Amino acid sequence: MKNRTFLSLLALLVAFLVAGCSGGGGSDLPSGFTPSGPATWLCFDPSVADIPLPMDLARDPETGFNALPGEGEPQASINSLQGWSTSGPMILNFSALVDEASVHADSILLIDSVTNTPVPVTFRLQTLSPGKSTVLVSPVRPLVPSRSYLAIVTNRVSSGGKPITSSQVAEILKFQGSLVDAGGHSKVPGLTDEQAQALEKLRVPWQPVWAAAEAVTGQPRSDIPFAWTFTTQPLFQTLPILRQRMQAEEIIPVVTQSFVGADMVEAFFQSLGVAAVPHDAITAVYIGYILSPNYLADPLNGPFQGSPENPTRLGSASVPFLATVGSNSATGTVIFAHGITRTKADVLALANSANAQGLGAISLDLVLHGDRKLPDQPSGTGFINLKNLRMSRDNIRQSVNDLYALSHMIASGNTDFNGDQTPEFSTDNQVFLGQSLGGIVGTVFVATEPNVRLADLNATGARVPRMMVDSVKLGPVIIEGLKEAGIELGTLPFEQFLWAAQTVVDDADPFNYANVLQTGSLKDGVTTAVLVQEMVDDLVIPNSATHDLVRSLGTKLVLRTDPAENRIPTGVEAEPGPVIGSGFFQYINGMHGFLLDPGQGPTVAAQTQVFTHFLTGIASGYTAPTILVPPGQRTDQPGWEFPFEASPEG
Repeated sequence: MKNRTFLSLLALLVAFLVAGCSGGGGSDLPSGFTPSGPATWLCFDPSVADIPLPMDLARDPETGFNALPGEGEPQASINSLQGWSTSGPMILNFSALVDEASVHADSILLIDSVTNTPVPVTFRLQTLSPGKSTVLVSPVRPLVPSRSYLAIVTNRVSSGGKPITSSQVAEILKFQGSLVDAGGHSKVPGLTDEQAQALEKLRVPWQPVWAAAEAVTGQPRSDIPFAWTFTTQPLFQTLPILRQRMQAEEIIPVVTQSFVGADMVEAFFQSLGVAAVPHDAITAVYIGYILSPNYLADPLNGPFQGSPENPTRLGSASVPFLATVGSNSATGTVIFAHGITRTKADVLALANSANAQGLGAISLDLVLHGDRKLPDQPSGTGFINLKNLRMSRDNIRQSVNDLYALSHMIASGNTDFNGDQTPEFSTDNQVFLGQSLGGIVGTVFVATEPNVRLADLNATGARVPRMMVDSVKLGPVIIEGLKEAGIELGTLPFEQFLWAAQTVVDDADPFNYANVLQTGSLKDGVTTAVLVQEMVDDLVIPNSATHDLVRSLGTKLVLRTDPAENRIPTGVEAEPGPVIGSGFFQYINGMHGFLLDPGQGPTVAAQTQVFTHFLTGIASGYTAPTILVPPGQRTDQPGWEFPFEASPEG
């Protein structure tokens, strides 16, 4: 193939995930091409695996698949994809330290090739190698899948007050004439015939890149340190297919345990040691399972098979559920998704609020959680998988598929849990509530499930790999795991691994799905109103990840009554409440599990806000779901504790 020959000629990316800029030390280029005098440049030398990421140079132009050399992870997962991340950063390494004030939207540009307009980005300047800068350039909102982007580093970037220059290879790529004659001999003094032939194969396809950069900047290429292109991967191919297939399934619940009537419900709560959790509005509890189409060969090392457009079904998976009903569940149904390491039993902490308002409540165990966990392992072990990045993506996608099955069961009227030939739940008005990991999975689910038109996402976020590392509670485990694999925090390989992980997880990351959730573009135009709830200074899901989600959603912050208590994130608009439709609300002086556990914050206030949003939305035919500003932070019941195993930490 053309690109593989090309890569071979240039010894391209011989050792992916190497640290640092070569600074000319490993290049075979002649010394005559070294920038004169002290200079700083953006590192680009394919012969020593030193290039900005992502870049289309590392893709096979015939197949479209990424072509990073090497075996194992993360190469195997990345090379299973046809393009680069829509949400991850560009990683730019410089040969020396650059001036922080010179790194901004006018000095480093990302251009959409279709609209020819700049993409809003953020910058993170780091020193990952002694005396050298690395800049991470991240899009504020997701890039468009399957689209080419032009990246330009201008000479407005400076080092020690002086504009940066071009690397040796970049200077040669600017040549507008051929580097070789008709006989293949070098026309450039100091370049051997072999060198010139190899570089000519690189120079020719770079000409339109330089021309585009000149048009954008209004500068000649001689004044542009570097420019390149990358193409984003296609997204949203697999899950709509799974959802479409689900409509042909008949999902029948198998009830294994029933607790009907006040006495049995009371005994059930006491048997779990949670008798203090409110349950007076719950008239029945049902535990059982459904059979959901399965696409995982193994939840630890068996990612989806087949093509993105035609994933291979591998039988059915038994998915446990827990449902509660009240005296009247005709209004609708709350589908709840639990957090990382948690189980379906968490629905009991909010079931009373739902059942009291005429809503049924149901939850299932996500992949590798609860009754689906690994033997002798805590719930959730392996869900985020560093050894096989595709498993992190596909554990989310399988969990979303299981939620499709649950939703289809409800919409089909197959909720006759007690055998009286009458569904316990209404077939209409499904609403979704996800907490922590449940919000991550749920964002993807709601964006692709037409049955759901209202969603509340609590203590959750987006850009999953960065979110996990930045978590005060979860980050140390991830960081230690990478350290054991030789990837140290604060090094270039660490940032490259996170970039690789984000690229692989993209098709299951809320950042990408939030961008289309409210418009309904992935579910036949069915719109969805969303409430996002955040606990300021959350130690499990960092606020930065929640803000990424909110920016992608495009929702506004609903202001608290006291202006001093508002923490308006960069790039997020704000408005006073109450608000009709979608919004983002911040709670303070609490912890991660505040929606479920009054010991961690304003549970009653948060649940009141959630169910007001749901009920006003349903009552208005989804035209006026209302987000209230809770009157206080500590309106919950004193003494109510959350004694389930491993209470959600904050």
